[in-house]
Amino acid sequence: WVWADSAYPLEPWCIPPFKKPHNGRLTRNQRTFNYHLSKIRVCVEHTFAVLKGQFQSLRELRINIQTEKDLQIAV
Repeated sequence: WVWADSAYPLEPWCIPPFKKPHNGRLTRNQRTFNYHLSKIRVCVEHTFAVLKGQFQSLRELRINIQTEKDLQIAV
């Protein structure tokens, strides 16, 4: 799975946080899930920052992965 921020839609492979409904509040379980998801995302973002600091070539790395071949090139 990919843990994402709220800009991404819910997909079988993508797990964004729960959004607050227009007419109410999130349940306790949903708030707990969002809290833990946020902790994971912060950790991942810090890890990327460390990697970019260690490997300067990653700073400008931009690869658009659309096909299996693109994925093989990226890896």
